[in-house]
Amino acid sequence: MEFLVRLSDKNDNPAGSKKGDIITFKPDGWPWGSNERKHYGIVRMECTYEEAKKMCESETMLMLGIPMVKQYRKLKFDIDKLPKETLETWNDQRAYSPIITAEKI
Repeated sequence: MEFLVRLSDKNDNPAGSKKGDIITFKPDGWPWGSNERKHYGIVRMECTYEEAKKMCESETMLMLGIPMVKQYRKLKFDIDKLPKETLETWNDQRAYSPIITAEKI
């Protein structure tokens, strides 16, 4: 599966997506759009659909009986541990981000 990963915090809201959060996942070879390829990281990991779905779960809490997002994603991809060259390429919004292969989170 291929995962779209946020490269920086979206905002200061604790429930908003943060650096390293997986935004979505698609099958290997997905035709990602130019916005996705320029503004996000794409990580390929060997896993089943069910494992990928679990990695994208948000942590919720009940507020007045209504489920609310407490944390956008329970799991994060630690992009700070990637090689410097990969991070520089991912952060250069003039070019498409390379799709990298990683171990499971």
